[in-house]
Amino acid sequence: MKMVNGDPSGASALRLRPRDLAKIGQLLLAHGNWNGRQIVSANYITQSTKSMFSAGGLYYSGYHWFIGRSLVNGREVDWFGARGLGGQRLFVVPSLDLVVVMTAGLYNNPLDGRLPLEIFNDYVLAASPAIDRFRQ
Repeated sequence: MKMVNGDPSGASALRLRPRDLAKIGQLLLAHGNWNGRQIVSANYITQSTKSMFSAGGLYYSGYHWFIGRSLVNGREVDWFGARGLGGQRLFVVPSLDLVVVMTAGLYNNPLDGRLPLEIFNDYVLAASPAIDRFRQ
């Protein structure tokens, strides 16, 4: 997408197939390593996914990544990811070695902000085999 002056917009209109977005999540999960090759600095990944400031509501923000946490079985699970228009989401959960991509058509719908997170919390995290280590 281009801005009115013709310059490309770096903040929106990225269009990816779900599997390609999942690859970005996997690259983040692997600290910038892809198939044994370091293509993004591990330090940059660490710094970019740290909470820098409040992004409103439940989220914090790093370098354009949303940082959040979910409550599962009485324990907090930290995650980071990306939010796209209409319910498109990328969640990366390092403690569970998990990357989740969601696509939706919730354009101009108030559920856009809430429903993907509810699905992630109530179904994806709850069903993750790795979540067993959080059960008491």
